[in-house]
Amino acid sequence: MSLPVNVMARRVLDLVDSPIAGYRIAVWCETPANRTAFYTVVAESDTLAAKEALNRFIDEFDLRKE
Repeated sequence: MSLPVNVMARRVLDLVDSPIAGYRIAVWCETPANRTAFYTVVAESDTLAAKEALNRFIDEFDLRKE
C-alpha cells in the first residue's frame, strides 16, 4: 500500500491507570492538510499500537491511494 501523503505516528504515553492497559498514540499529517489525531489503542506493543493508530488515521481522513 502506498500513500499520497507522509503520515507519522508517535507514542504519547502509556495508559497504566486504565482498566485496560493501552497506548495513547498521536498521528499527524502535515500535507495536504495539517491534521493531528490521538488514539487509544490496546495492543501487545507500542509498535503494534502505532500501526493500528496509523490505519485508523488513514481510514478516518480517507488517505488511501486508489
